[in-house]
Amino acid sequence: MVLRGHEDAINAVAISPDNRWVVTGSKDKTARLWLLQVNDLVDLARAVVGRNFSRDEWQLYFPGEKYRKTFPDLPGPD
Repeated sequence: MVLRGHEDAINAVAISPDNRWVVTGSKDKTARLWLLQVNDLVDLARAVVGRNFSRDEWQLYFPGEKYRKTFPDLPGPD
């Protein structure tokens, strides 16, 4: 996932406890707040993890979202 907007290097990152928001701080002397969309996170996970999330992982990363097999064409976790 690419977060665009800073005009210089990012030197600080924080993720909210519910995993829905990211705050970034930059050498350009700005801070930005980013809403993480579930579909964007799922796409990123596909590229990085390469398998379906377990139910426990789903609840950790997508609290409150109904579990679904993330990538029907990929293996696991069953």
